[in-house]
Amino acid sequence: MKSLSFNLSLTTEGYDYPVRLDRALRDFLNQNQKIPLSRAEMKAIFDEDNVLLSGRIVHAQTLLSPGEYLIEIKLPENTGQTHEARPSTHLTASILYEDSDILVLNKPSGVPSVPHSSEETETAVGIALRHCPQIMSVGRTTLEPGLLHRLDTETSGALVFAKTESEFHRLRSEWKSESTQKIYRALVDSFQPLPLRLPYSIELPIGHDQKSSKRMRIATQDQLYRVRGKPLEARTEIINIERVDSLNIPHEAPVFELTIQIYTGVMHQIRVHLSSLSWPILGDQTYHNSFRKHFLPSTRLWLHAWKLTLPLKNGNPLHIIAPLPDGWPKQINQRSQTQ
Repeated sequence: MKSLSFNLSLTTEGYDYPVRLDRALRDFLNQNQKIPLSRAEMKAIFDEDNVLLSGRIVHAQTLLSPGEYLIEIKLPENTGQTHEARPSTHLTASILYEDSDILVLNKPSGVPSVPHSSEETETAVGIALRHCPQIMSVGRTTLEPGLLHRLDTETSGALVFAKTESEFHRLRSEWKSESTQKIYRALVDSFQPLPLRLPYSIELPIGHDQKSSKRMRIATQDQLYRVRGKPLEARTEIINIERVDSLNIPHEAPVFELTIQIYTGVMHQIRVHLSSLSWPILGDQTYHNSFRKHFLPSTRLWLHAWKLTLPLKNGNPLHIIAPLPDGWPKQINQRSQTQ
């Protein structure tokens, strides 16, 4: 084992606070110590009580605010030696936009955004690296070079990479501003009536499920005992509703297509918000295993990152549209704000 002791300095611009200690620590070790750790390696280090914060053993999910923190950590000798993303060998994705600073891919459903290790090459990061090798030196970790945000593995649509370090930091600072807009399309079951007036805003806080690292959960005051860590503010807005007659089954809840804009980027945000209101997304095996899957063209999650607006360096807005995937139902012939 090798021991390191250092001050972890977190600035107000670094993250959307509070930030988990394991995430901040991985970023610091990668950027400042040139030790790229996988999530599995970092978890093992915490599980073995090898991280001290101001002399006290701490957990991975410890939440930090901006400030200075004294860290002591013990690392196995071979830690972080091979964890660097590598180019895809056979996957491809269409390019929605590219210039000298930005690359936007149309990520297919079923393709992970990022790899868990160097051995996992068939990811959106791997596709971007094969097309644009120079992004390897951009960003905060060597497993996520240039990547501005993530999409769930089963979610398709627009995924943005920065080609230069300066553009990476500029776009990160713009990502939560009003000049950046993120709009999705989703097919949902409607077990409860959909809203009568649009736009309809959902602003329920979200937290990590106490019993599962793969699930998120609504974290209202009466549900705090079910989440770990501090709940995160989340805002999802439904801006259009269309009835999908081709997927409707007599005597069952009708299927609708929702157009959704998000203003925050919490993990599984759209899926959790919609499911909590009894409007689960079709194909969501984590939050709702729909009986309707046998009537769909595929078992994918029917969520698509459709439109994205970003400010370019010159101040002009860049409008990107990711075409709906093959098989997305097109027989939407009735605009509806009621049921």
